[in-house]
Amino acid sequence: MAQRAQDIEKCDGDEKDMKLVVLCDDHARAPFTAEHGFSLWLETKKGDRILFDTGATDVFMKNAALLGIDLSDVTDVVLSHGHYDHVGGLRYLLKVSHPKIWVRREIGFPKYSKARYAGPPWPWEKIEETVGPINYVDDHVVELHNTAFVWGPARMENTFEEPDPAFFVKDGKATKRDYFEEELNLTLKTSKGLVVITGCAHRGIVNIVSEAKRLFGKRIHLVLGGFHLVNAPIEKIQWVAERLNELGIEHLAPCHCTGEEAIRYFKSSFRDKIADCHVGTEMVIE
Repeated sequence: MAQRAQDIEKCDGDEKDMKLVVLCDDHARAPFTAEHGFSLWLETKKGDRILFDTGATDVFMKNAALLGIDLSDVTDVVLSHGHYDHVGGLRYLLKVSHPKIWVRREIGFPKYSKARYAGPPWPWEKIEETVGPINYVDDHVVELHNTAFVWGPARMENTFEEPDPAFFVKDGKATKRDYFEEELNLTLKTSKGLVVITGCAHRGIVNIVSEAKRLFGKRIHLVLGGFHLVNAPIEKIQWVAERLNELGIEHLAPCHCTGEEAIRYFKSSFRDKIADCHVGTEMVIE
């Protein structure tokens, strides 16, 4: 039932390092349901079960059920940032599972897109009351398991990728421009190289990939997630594509907030390096 990305490494039998499955995205094929949001399931042969983001509602759970994924087995949840379309589904997950939750402390600050409230969709204190102590990522890099690392926020090394100025955050009584200081990424070490996973890349996908390469010192096998280039001018899309090409990435799987125009451009620029990414996409890395 799952859509396997044929250009990502396959494995035979049980000899696989890890499997990635997209549970929530803006695009889906029957019988799955699409939703504006993102959620990715990761499992390793050593028994790690990591959920990266939870979409906006319980859609990711319904899609997981269709894929035969038991979310009560999840060991860790990493939340990339505080927008509703990435954290909203957590309240539904907590009805069936109480995993370790990994966030930066700033995730609970009220966030806005222009005048519209953007999340989180419930007081963060309510989550803490439900699950007990939260694992706050106070260091720049935290090791979840021996091959999985949570880190962020990425350093902003260029002005070309500054977050959209329409985003604001309330820190106490102060309202200020949102630079997504809570944004976390997940990087996995595999025999093929690094797998870099991002929720929305608000701090810039080039910044994120560049820093992952510096932090972990290996080639980039796969970059998967939202690149936040929706509504971006073509000049920015071209610039991002050029920089990603220079970084020597072997495979790209852009989804969610990347935008149709950017994905079309990446397909023409990266050709066989691009994998389709939508609900049900499954990628297995040996």
